[in-house]
Amino acid sequence: MSFGRKPRNQLDLVGNDRTLDDLTFEVLRVWVHHQGPVDTFLDPTLLKEPEAFGTMMATVLHDASRAYAEEYRLDGSVALNRIYQGMMKHLTDPEGSAAESRVRILGHE
Repeated sequence: MSFGRKPRNQLDLVGNDRTLDDLTFEVLRVWVHHQGPVDTFLDPTLLKEPEAFGTMMATVLHDASRAYAEEYRLDGSVALNRIYQGMMKHLTDPEGSAAESRVRILGHE
């Protein structure tokens, strides 16, 4: 999926994209604005069931906890718990992060 030129704040996958092939697909891209909203680009046609999306997100959360643990020398379970607490704060708030995010649903072009 291409959005034209590479923005300067985009993650650099060069050298880390060796596991990507013709059978892998980008499903989700998230941009965080400095003290502002989150922009989410999502193609729900690639994971047909919401439960599959949930499974993917659980994997992402575990991967993120390992990354935070390594980068900031945290215990992995502490990092995961802190991610979980931040997530639950927004999921249980009726207003949640909805006011702080914008979603673009892709795959319907």
